[in-house]
Amino acid sequence: KTKYSFPKKGDILISASGTIGRAVIYDGKPAYFQDSNIVWIDNDETLVKNDFLFYTYSHVKWNTEHTTILRLYNDNFRNTLIPLPPLNEQIAIANILSDVDRYLYNLDALILKKEGVKN
Repeated sequence: KTKYSFPKKGDILISASGTIGRAVIYDGKPAYFQDSNIVWIDNDETLVKNDFLFYTYSHVKWNTEHTTILRLYNDNFRNTLIPLPPLNEQIAIANILSDVDRYLYNLDALILKKEGVKN
């Protein structure tokens, strides 16, 4: 933590190898470690909100360079065009998508519970 920079709570981390493009919002817990297979998006939130970036990057169809293992490189991020609505719209979009995610998570839990009752 003292030798390398460390993400802030809310920063976006993206898998650059293996599970290509899997994005998470860093929750601030000390589980993060420096790894070249993780891309840390450290951006200016006065321009782009992290929650909006999370949903945007979660849906990018990555053009990956590959040999046997798929991999994302800095140029993959630099060359990816993302829509950039005003901040208030970014917040609204991220809130709606977060609500949908929460709804789907709860729906999946309910389905599993009902399947457990059937068995």
